[in-house]
Amino acid sequence: MWQSDFQYYLAVESVDGESIGDVRLDVDWIPALRWAEFEQNVRNQRALNGCGTSPVIEPVWNPEREPPYVGGVTIRDYEPGAEATPFTLTYFSDAVTKASAELVASGALATGQPFEYKIYALAQAKPRDPVSWEIDIVALDELPPIQSVELAPLMADAEINTNIAVRRSSDRTPTMPIFIPQSVLDEATDLARNVGDIETGGILVGSLCRDPDGTLYSKVTAQIPAEHTTATRESLRFHHATWVSVDAAIRLRNLGEIPLGWWHAHPFFCEHCPSERRSLCPFSIPKFSVADRGVHREVFQKSWSVALLLSFLGAEQPSYDLFGWNQGQIEAMPFITLPDRAAIKENH
Repeated sequence: MWQSDFQYYLAVESVDGESIGDVRLDVDWIPALRWAEFEQNVRNQRALNGCGTSPVIEPVWNPEREPPYVGGVTIRDYEPGAEATPFTLTYFSDAVTKASAELVASGALATGQPFEYKIYALAQAKPRDPVSWEIDIVALDELPPIQSVELAPLMADAEINTNIAVRRSSDRTPTMPIFIPQSVLDEATDLARNVGDIETGGILVGSLCRDPDGTLYSKVTAQIPAEHTTATRESLRFHHATWVSVDAAIRLRNLGEIPLGWWHAHPFFCEHCPSERRSLCPFSIPKFSVADRGVHREVFQKSWSVALLLSFLGAEQPSYDLFGWNQGQIEAMPFITLPDRAAIKENH
């Protein structure tokens, strides 16, 4: 549940400063709420056992302009004096994209026309009704335990993986290290090669851990191939039966694992294109697509949930790129590869 006494709007202008129009912003606050919960638990070193009572979303007024223009928002617990988690205007980017599309549809903004914008907040006569932000996937909605495990032995064998996507992404540092065994990468690669020219995927399982110094990290221990899916060359869809199978596999393994995210593979989209066109093609680099982001947003909402993307770009070995939540937005991030001997070591 959450509370907000403000509605946010987009004021759009041409590059010459001429007003184009104002649009009410439809902001998806769920990732921000989950991230605020996550950061609070990281700071306080508590179990990840749900958001505080009625978190409050409040505007941060832009210091370079008079209110009602904003420079971001904060989310805090309702209790007075609670520490707030800040979010910059970057968090509004998806809502701005949707709002600008409305202006294009109405004819106020031409397709491809550059524009400038400001975001402002107005107090509502009646506070927005709180909404439930729980997801309906039982396998991902259970509150996980956090194991107390030293981080140093894992780091001794670690190899940090930073591929193309993370080098092209934000320079914000992820909140916690993420470990993935080489054996899991190899299994996913073999499965992807075997299905041919369509997407395939699976669920990453493992544990959340905390080092005695307070550092929170996650460790993948296995991947469970996703069954009962609908797959094409461009997309992969999970169904209810997928989660029944995953839950059964976790119970059979009986290792105290939880779902940490998912993986899927993109086939070589540019296979039939002339080589001179490939360097200009957006599919010639790893790309976490709009459809991929939709799956991650709707199904893998937990702030520690990650998505491993395998991209076959013409080479025998795919590119491995990891995506996950950072400040409530989906971004590419580095991960740490564990050799097989470290991967099979008991984590508890």
